[in-house]
Amino acid sequence: MPFEEAKSRFISQWQRPQRHLLPLERQSGDGGRLLRSSYNMLLAHEDKQFPGALIASLSIPWGEAKNDEDTGGYHLVWPRDMVNSATGLLAAGQSETAYRAMIYLAASQNEDGGFAQNFWIDGKPYWHGLQLDEIAYPLLLVRQLQRVGALRGFDPCSLVTRAARFLVLNGPVTGQERWEEASGLSPSTLAAIIAGLISAASFLRGVGDESDAIFLEDYADWLESNLDLWCATDQGCLVEGEARHYVRIFPLQPGQFLPATPPRDEPFDLTSQEPGARKTFAAKEVFDGGFLEFVRYGIRAADAPLVRASVRVMDKVLRCETPRGTCFWRYNGDGYGQRDDGTPYHDHWGVGAPGRFWAASEGTTKSPPAATPQSTSNRWKVSPRLRDFCPNKSGMRPICPKRTWKRAARPARRGLWRGRTPNTSNFCAPSATAKSSTASMKPPRATSKAKSSPAAICCCGIAITLRKPSPPAQVCGS
Repeated sequence: MPFEEAKSRFISQWQRPQRHLLPLERQSGDGGRLLRSSYNMLLAHEDKQFPGALIASLSIPWGEAKNDEDTGGYHLVWPRDMVNSATGLLAAGQSETAYRAMIYLAASQNEDGGFAQNFWIDGKPYWHGLQLDEIAYPLLLVRQLQRVGALRGFDPCSLVTRAARFLVLNGPVTGQERWEEASGLSPSTLAAIIAGLISAASFLRGVGDESDAIFLEDYADWLESNLDLWCATDQGCLVEGEARHYVRIFPLQPGQFLPATPPRDEPFDLTSQEPGARKTFAAKEVFDGGFLEFVRYGIRAADAPLVRASVRVMDKVLRCETPRGTCFWRYNGDGYGQRDDGTPYHDHWGVGAPGRFWAASEGTTKSPPAATPQSTSNRWKVSPRLRDFCPNKSGMRPICPKRTWKRAARPARRGLWRGRTPNTSNFCAPSATAKSSTASMKPPRATSKAKSSPAAICCCGIAITLRKPSPPAQVCGS
């Protein structure tokens, strides 16, 4: 193909998706600069040979310390990241990529309805961990596409029913939570499961399968009725005066019986700890922002007392102010990051406590503005400052960093500046900028026919209803 023809085709292929971008510049705070960069970055992560295969990121964290034996990096498909990227594009007005992503997921689904933890673009599994939120996320994508009329004749019924069946048979204890490190009852995972099952029920009701829709709603309601028991300690020790708040996880193994008491002294090990450092902690001692998924999906009101108490703990335990804005740690005790001398994370350990904070968490530790309580600290209002963490060098489009450096500046060694992304750090996976976009869509009216004190919830812009049935007498978490 002559160069000019190839050039013209290349330009036209990039111009075509720009026609779908909604005029969101007024909400961006920077004239849409970061919006357009994020939009194009998401598009660039779709494979050209396997349409719909959106990888997590083109980067390899600390690639300079890797060798050819470590072939993974982030250039793999994670269903969670993939759906966040696809729904981010959908929120921006582009449904074609999200549609292809749904078909790709349908083709990549395991026979039992599950998905590999991550896999190459041809569908070959790489890691084999069980992350139940990754089974639930494709259900959210299907419902979103159905909601905007973008299924285009494709029937995802097999994808939906098999994934929902897998969640019921294998939940609610997940083999790994959002951070891919711990097993148990995770707030963020449970939120995704509930939202996914309600989305599946809505889809099935739409195709006339009322009995299965009711069953999934009943099961989701039972999960919701146990959230505060499973996920909130009553012996909080992190912040004085805050005895009851959500925790990162209730440590359990798949197959164990579900607990009858809140998370307290149950032990579990934190990963990535320096040799010789303490690694075993009680469940009540480890905190992250996963509980905010309850608010994002509408499972809990933003001004619910337990949510507000947990926000106060988050502000005391995870929040950090830097010269470039507010950041949050993933969880207290996180060891994943550059070591204190600036050298790369390797040999399965990195930074000492409290870890490296994540600029991307500025977006993922927030609820939708419509659900924001005005009386909490102004941390709820700082997400526009995400752009303050973006490099602003001549000729370089703004991209949000994944992690930022907190220690004293080391400009002569690895270009480490407090509050900025290290030169050796990768930029954030595209889903980091897409995450909060899905929650900003206006929900339709709830369509549930529930009669008993419903709690309305909004799943990625989909109004759904929980009906709180009585829980089973004894349930195994297998």
